[in-house]
Amino acid sequence: MSRERRRPTVHTGRGDGAPMSNGANKVLAQATDALKGLSTKAVAVWQRDIEQGVLRPVVRSVTETTHAIRRAGPEVERAGAGLWMTEGRWAGIDDATRATQSLSGDGGRPHYLGPVLPEDRPITADERRLAGESIDKLKELFGPRANPGSLASRVDPDEVVAAARARAARNARWWHALTDDQRAAMVRVRPHLIGNTDGVPYAVRDRANRLSITRDLEWYLYRRQSGDRRDSRLSDEENAHLSNIVSTRDHLETIEDRARALGASNVQLMAYNPRAYAGNGRVAVSIGNADDAEIVTRQVGGFGTTLRSLEYRSDLITNEWEMTTRYAGHNRIASIVDIGYHHPTALVPLEPAKPIFAEVGGYVISRDVTSFNATREAWAHLDDSVAPPQLRNLVGHSYGSTAVCYAGAEARLAGEIDQISLSGSPGAGPLNNAADFGIGRENVYVFSSCRDPISALGAETPAGQGRFLGTGLGIDPANAHFQAVRVAAEPPVTKEFASKMRVHQGYNAFADPQTREPTEALHNMALVNSGRAGEVMRVEHRPAVETPALRHRIGTPLVDPEQARIAGNA
Repeated sequence: MSRERRRPTVHTGRGDGAPMSNGANKVLAQATDALKGLSTKAVAVWQRDIEQGVLRPVVRSVTETTHAIRRAGPEVERAGAGLWMTEGRWAGIDDATRATQSLSGDGGRPHYLGPVLPEDRPITADERRLAGESIDKLKELFGPRANPGSLASRVDPDEVVAAARARAARNARWWHALTDDQRAAMVRVRPHLIGNTDGVPYAVRDRANRLSITRDLEWYLYRRQSGDRRDSRLSDEENAHLSNIVSTRDHLETIEDRARALGASNVQLMAYNPRAYAGNGRVAVSIGNADDAEIVTRQVGGFGTTLRSLEYRSDLITNEWEMTTRYAGHNRIASIVDIGYHHPTALVPLEPAKPIFAEVGGYVISRDVTSFNATREAWAHLDDSVAPPQLRNLVGHSYGSTAVCYAGAEARLAGEIDQISLSGSPGAGPLNNAADFGIGRENVYVFSSCRDPISALGAETPAGQGRFLGTGLGIDPANAHFQAVRVAAEPPVTKEFASKMRVHQGYNAFADPQTREPTEALHNMALVNSGRAGEVMRVEHRPAVETPALRHRIGTPLVDPEQARIAGNA
């Protein structure tokens, strides 16, 4: 789905592409040098704010990226493919399970499992036989060449919607054809695979993924107990993997505690791969029951998001779930924390300025959104008691909003998503207009604070890529040219939102955590996601530039009507 990018043309006001005089060239060169100096300062200030602000826990946990941009496409497939291969190292699983059982001391529940992970036991011969029968059933349904890897087969990026739908529907038919004992055996024998197989109900995937964490954790404990054996030492890659495992366990406990306090019926671990994306990991967690929720909201994050930031991202999504249930009047709602694509994580080089992560991420998002819908629809057909969602929302924050725009390019998500919201967006990527999503521009909502520096990076014209030097991630979706519904999203002028990065990260925050009074952004976001979008407070777009002058090509300060509204309220 990659689009050929046109080389920016310098406009002089004398006609498109007209050559500039030597004097104009000299002025432009001087202005460019000056702007580069300013840009360097801006990056330094931005990095300082991130280090000192609310993102510090996230950035601190991010390991050095392996710069996999050139192999981003294949890496996406490897994040799903190979899950069944993981089982191969568990030839000695029975030994590992028996060895770690001694860690419980008095024979009770092992302490390292915490309250969120299941206990494991050696796999029985009957379970292996039943799992083998399940694979035979796969061959009966889909041909003699079908194997466990077929469940996570590659989805063609050029036909991602059709291919993802077909794969999920096919897998659902296979799972439905198994007996209860065969299903239980597949979870026991191949949890890594079943936990990430589209078409399998999410309650089952949750059990399988939690068992995967138990198995992974016990494998490393087993390694440590192996004494002076050479293979007891962990490599850097294995240490990163272990860090992801422990983080997931701990974060799940925190998420469940908070969700339970709010009245959420379930917390489901929908996807889990701690090895994905050079150790950044892949994970998706649903607050609420993803198998029968009437309203489903998938939220995609941006820069610095890894598996180890699951708890941080979940805090924001849980706020949205709390407010959406309040406005919807029921809790049949699933809010999904989606850390599914390879997010940019490095400031040097400045990965958030690179569209490749968003472009490849758009493929992953469209694949996962479509697979979810196909799974729900398949089980609605196979089990009359389960209906598809009535409202499907997709929310992209910061760099994640750009990835969402790539996901929806060429109306790819039309028919898959009902409403799209973009918050704190640096640019709309390949889209020039909200209508390009194919869901109606009236169903595209933009949340951009005039105090958010990231939302000021987008271009003022559809042809531009960014506000400064024509470089960036596309048009500003809050701009009048984009024609989305711009929604009030200004945080209160308080010390909690004094930092610019706190403003950028505060769209899902409470203005007063004690009284649970939401910011106007969270209030309006919940209205949209609960099906009450007609009640949101709409605000004026940022002005469009019809005829760009030279100064617009170099970079201009943000002009935003919201600045006057905020000044009037101060």
